[in-house]
Amino acid sequence: MSATTDTAKLLKLQGEDEEDMMIMASCLQGATVMFGNLHHWSRRRRFIGLFNRVPREQGETADEESEGEGEADAKRVGCILCFDGVLAVRRRKQTPPDKQSPLTLLTFYFHETEAPGGLVRFVFAEQEEICLEVEALQVWLRDVDTPWEGLAPMPFAPSAGEARF
Repeated sequence: MSATTDTAKLLKLQGEDEEDMMIMASCLQGATVMFGNLHHWSRRRRFIGLFNRVPREQGETADEESEGEGEADAKRVGCILCFDGVLAVRRRKQTPPDKQSPLTLLTFYFHETEAPGGLVRFVFAEQEEICLEVEALQVWLRDVDTPWEGLAPMPFAPSAGEARF
């Protein structure tokens, strides 16, 4: 498959309402992220996560693609999830995991509090929960790599710069 064909299949979504969030959440369900790949840039009011997701939107389920071997053997793709207009970030779990600790995303959703602002809540399988307070829902999701096999981490990591979380 040519590089242009692979690039054409990369997911690029932008959202501004609850319906858009539901679509993005379905694309990221079961995605993995290292705790150290979740960053909050308070000065820029931006929250970014680098996830490894199973690309289900191409009409193949993980089981069909890996012929019954399960999601651990399914193809994965690296992607960035970015929220702008983030006023605050809170965690539910008291003890921060190691930066290399993998987290599995169950879902995330938006709850409007004062229009157009609200809360974005991430729920992880490891009983971790992260909540973003946003002034308005401004989110985008972009694949940044072509699919690869298995659960290996993304082949790159961002520079933390001013990121604190």
